[in-house]
Amino acid sequence: MPEMNFDSERERFKKCYEKWKFVRRIVDLYAEGVSWQGCTVIAPTEPDKIPSQYSQIIDADAIKDGVRDMLVDGTGDFNLKVLDSVHVLSIPVPRWSFLDDEAGRCSFLWRATINAEALETMRSVLETSPGAVQLVKNVEFLEDDMCSGLGVPRWLLQPIATTANGDAIMNGLTIFISRVEQLRKHIAFHMSELVRPLISKALSYEGWIEVKWNENWYQSGFLCGYGPVYQVFKAQGIELRTLREQVLNAAKSGLDSSLISKQTYEEAVKWFR
Repeated sequence: MPEMNFDSERERFKKCYEKWKFVRRIVDLYAEGVSWQGCTVIAPTEPDKIPSQYSQIIDADAIKDGVRDMLVDGTGDFNLKVLDSVHVLSIPVPRWSFLDDEAGRCSFLWRATINAEALETMRSVLETSPGAVQLVKNVEFLEDDMCSGLGVPRWLLQPIATTANGDAIMNGLTIFISRVEQLRKHIAFHMSELVRPLISKALSYEGWIEVKWNENWYQSGFLCGYGPVYQVFKAQGIELRTLREQVLNAAKSGLDSSLISKQTYEEAVKWFR
């Protein structure tokens, strides 16, 4: 595909991002999820080998900025500080599936952009014909389709997600959770490739060096597994209330029935405070 067409695509994606609040909302959720708890440079086989002044290479806000750019433009710039020197690392958005174009070809927002023009036209008509019931349904259908394509159902963007039970919320979060994890692995890999030779040379260290996220994004087990996800949505002003209630009720029931320990109960509860 000619580069000019690629530039034209990016303009369309940027316009879609700026035009539709729900698209910005979803992108912000991904940025929040990827940056959650930040990352650190480590030496896996020698945990104490890398001094603290070398281990913190980027803060959460810089990660969020890079993720937003990556999802909107196809490539995100991540501002890293390594050994007191600033490095701008450009990372292309990964391919989500074999159907996508090569990495960096805006293979994220196109899922929303393909319907954006039709949605804008319908919205304009609706302003002059507010009573057109079928048109309202068509608008809602398009918005639902755009959100689903981006991995977050539209009903999960409400300030308090009480429109479904906890199981429905967990099912609705499946794609979002998977894509955040994929982005984290993708970004950490590229950061490691830049950081590894610099720190290895500075410390005269030949062992393995990598960038690792400070906390697991999705943990195993029903009680604690969705805790980080709940916190990410909460940080973006969305309370997954029915999910919270279902997990806390299950934890309390498990504790009362001696099916789980008090430690497991407290571990679950802390995520949903």
